[in-house]
Amino acid sequence: MTLLSIEHLSKAYAVHRAGRRARACDDVNLSVRQGETVDIKGRSAGSAAAVLRCIWGTDSPDDGRILYDSERFGPMDLRAADQRKMRYLRTHELGYVSLFPYVPSSWTAYDAVLKSALRAFGASERERAEQEAEQVLRRFGVSERLWKTHPSKFSARDRLRLGFAIAMARRPRLLLVDGSAEALDDTLREDVRRLAGRVGEQGVAMLCAVREPTPSEDPFPMFSVLKRKGEGF
Repeated sequence: MTLLSIEHLSKAYAVHRAGRRARACDDVNLSVRQGETVDIKGRSAGSAAAVLRCIWGTDSPDDGRILYDSERFGPMDLRAADQRKMRYLRTHELGYVSLFPYVPSSWTAYDAVLKSALRAFGASERERAEQEAEQVLRRFGVSERLWKTHPSKFSARDRLRLGFAIAMARRPRLLLVDGSAEALDDTLREDVRRLAGRVGEQGVAMLCAVREPTPSEDPFPMFSVLKRKGEGF
């Protein structure tokens, strides 16, 4: 079953000082089936991630369609979805992983994962949410000694692990993984691959953004799409 189908997606951002628009992605077409992992390899840190942001709803594409088969709402174009539906999808059906997950200053790492689980399960299911929080923290390798610490004190590797735990605590159907950041060195990229592999083992569909360096003379990012079954990229 196809969960997500992107058709002719394009996005450009205004560069105000230069008085022009910079193209992030152009005419992107791909699909993601249930349990499948799809890698988007862009030639800049922002190009592949722009596709994820358009799906997540933080950015609006300039052209194209984002067709998603929602468990609750049925087939829908995410470009046309209202805020109420997008909030529901982000809570119950979609997940997003980045290198720098936002956590309020008064929360610990455990609080962040627990709150994520509670949003999905509901306040009446607190015991179940607590069990889920502990399971995902352990599954993605967040040391128990860090659970009561704010992530600002974490290493980049531990923040990445926490990002996966926060996203997966909601048991999403489709996980968006931003592995395109310039801050990701080879070691962290390998960690993203390994953690994404653990997600794939659970049968969750994934769309992973990966940076692929390009010669500086190439003015626009190009894309390649690679599909794998139940694996990290």
